[in-house]
Amino acid sequence: MRGRKPKQESRAVEIRQRLMLWKLEPELSRPSLRALSRQLGVSHQLLKHFLDGLDEWEFEERFRAANEMAQKRAKDVRALAKAENRKMTMRECCEAILIPGEFNRLRSIMDDAKRGPLYFDQIKILKLLARQLPLAQEFLQKCSQQKGVRRRTFEEDHPELRVHILISRFEERDGILWLDDEGRVLYFVPSNDAKIRALLTRLWKRRAEVKRIIEEQVTRLKEQGRYDEIKAKIYQHFPPSTLSPLDEFKDTGATPQKG
Repeated sequence: MRGRKPKQESRAVEIRQRLMLWKLEPELSRPSLRALSRQLGVSHQLLKHFLDGLDEWEFEERFRAANEMAQKRAKDVRALAKAENRKMTMRECCEAILIPGEFNRLRSIMDDAKRGPLYFDQIKILKLLARQLPLAQEFLQKCSQQKGVRRRTFEEDHPELRVHILISRFEERDGILWLDDEGRVLYFVPSNDAKIRALLTRLWKRRAEVKRIIEEQVTRLKEQGRYDEIKAKIYQHFPPSTLSPLDEFKDTGATPQKG
């Protein structure tokens, strides 16, 4: 049944903002929580409820604002490249594709943390995200203060977590993974050093899982109506001649050559 929101719900923002100001006041000079509840005209129990969840709410608000800014920046970067009739630079690809994806990964981990302690391997992903996102670093610190980490392995609970870690490490080294029209996973690497080859070897061994993950990402892009745009941008910056099938990767120590 729809209707007006309860009074305390409609005043939630006002109450939280007042509590944030209250917390900034010196502890010895600020009013008691009961006195503040009387000033606001709400019960002490309700005010205590808002206070207990204040830090989480404030973090969620900052995440929402940062995510919206990242999505807007991605849209602006794509629009600028299109208006100038050019392909995106490597930095612009990072802003338009990789960073929004990192916010999505952080959102997923934040949601999992609400259901219980994170897995050890999710902490690993957080550490990777923290190199790019200050909010991920802050969330990692909050998680490190919690008691306990799930000790079951991701192979037992979430077999694809290891692959997500590998993909994050690969993208961190400016690698690109993409799915072509034939359903093949293609990759691009800007260099061919030992670390890149080691990552590619591990991705090749888990290539079936890599394909499932990339397929899920492509499905989400299609649902958002962004697939054709992102595909065009990737092929502008990374022509097909620079992309190699992951299925055909062999660690020979040499840069893959196209026939």
